[in-house]
Amino acid sequence: MEINLVENVQREDLSAVEKGRLCMRLREQYPDHYPNWDGIAQRIGVEPDTVRAWVRTLELPEEIQERIAPRETARVPKGKIAYRTALEVAQKIQDPDRQVEVIQRLADEPLPGAVAQEIIRRAATEPPADVSLLVQEAAEEKIGRAH
Repeated sequence: MEINLVENVQREDLSAVEKGRLCMRLREQYPDHYPNWDGIAQRIGVEPDTVRAWVRTLELPEEIQERIAPRETARVPKGKIAYRTALEVAQKIQDPDRQVEVIQRLADEPLPGAVAQEIIRRAATEPPADVSLLVQEAAEEKIGRAH
């Protein structure tokens, strides 16, 4: 069973959330083999920070977990979001409802990375405004700078 769990964590088509659940399960079921995240990371051949990030996705609201893309690719499918972006939103925006709102917009409307970063920054620092308005303003500013 342990080998099966390890092999499943190594699969590339799983989302960070699914990998986080498997890592958590390894620690819970085999605490002597995996007393910390570093042991799991070493066993599956990834950096300990990667395993910690996967596990942090489990702390995100369910609506965000469901939006995390199945794997890391250059192009995230529409309706999904990269797990690192989801973690960044959660780190910078404290209100879970606001986190979900921002993630939904970023997932449903693919935007250049710089625009997405600006939306996250504004959603975290500016007074609450409709996320749609933040998206529009950030996109207009970035396009305006490009011309």
